[in-house]
Amino acid sequence: MAVELMRSLHWNTTFPAVSVCQVLNDETMADLLESIKCIALSHERHTIIRSEKDILNCCREMGLDRDYRMDNVMSDIAFYGGTCYSCEYCTTGQLQCPANLSLITEVYRLRCTALMSDCSWQGRPFDCCQFFHPLETEFGTCYSINSQNSKPKAATKLINNRYTGPGALRFKVKEDLQVYLHDEHSVPYAYVDRALKETVLWGMNKEIIFKVIELENNDNVHDISIKRRDCRFPWEFPENSLHLYNSYSFSSCAVECFIQTQIELCNCTHHLMPKSIKPLKICDYKGLTCLTEKSAELAKQRKQCPCLSSCVEPEYFVVYSSDR
Repeated sequence: MAVELMRSLHWNTTFPAVSVCQVLNDETMADLLESIKCIALSHERHTIIRSEKDILNCCREMGLDRDYRMDNVMSDIAFYGGTCYSCEYCTTGQLQCPANLSLITEVYRLRCTALMSDCSWQGRPFDCCQFFHPLETEFGTCYSINSQNSKPKAATKLINNRYTGPGALRFKVKEDLQVYLHDEHSVPYAYVDRALKETVLWGMNKEIIFKVIELENNDNVHDISIKRRDCRFPWEFPENSLHLYNSYSFSSCAVECFIQTQIELCNCTHHLMPKSIKPLKICDYKGLTCLTEKSAELAKQRKQCPCLSSCVEPEYFVVYSSDR
């Protein structure tokens, strides 16, 4: 599969950030559940595997002889998307579930090298994972190029102008991915413009062509109060911000508001959320059950979050998106 992102320009400008996030593929998950067997449980319990008997005891729960309802739990935790109906097996004692939800995610989510390959910029190949860096999002760890919020943040920007011609970024996907286009200060989140995200399945050939309108602020804009100009610059964080990211943007504010809404309704935030500089309670299975029960209320409240727009956020318009 190849993705091509292009735009026509007459001056130096920064190519947008492109973020890729793994989505649940049942076949991949089934293979991992069979091959990993008891790794997650043994790490959780610090089990020392010394004999065939130890392996058999461990794999009865997470391996070949496991209760297959546990597969649903592992999928719902690793790719948590706002509901976890299988968590009821854990909260009611029907299953003895591993308590470390972050570890489950770490075991069953793939790294950058297993997600993509054959990257090139303007026809010049580069090592994908040297430039696509980890980015914490509400969907878990994604990988982003040209982002100021990734870890580490982009050291070199992809630039195009009248001399280089329209920017062209290509890469192949090795798993099913959600691909997001956004500016360098923004992050993927649940209510991103649908036109700026694409689900790209393994085997697809996807081409995206877009144009951009950039904002240019007068130098005096910085001197106008935030309340009056009704926007924030990337370095202007709200008071009591959790500082989830290096830069302020409407999307980063929306993610932070989502965390606060989860805490307000269920006294915890789910395990895939970005880490805050302030200690926050991470939901256990009971907490995820609460978030599931209140998912409709959460969705309603987060749409009402009082987030200001960014003063520097450009507008992206998809001109063409192939359907192959």
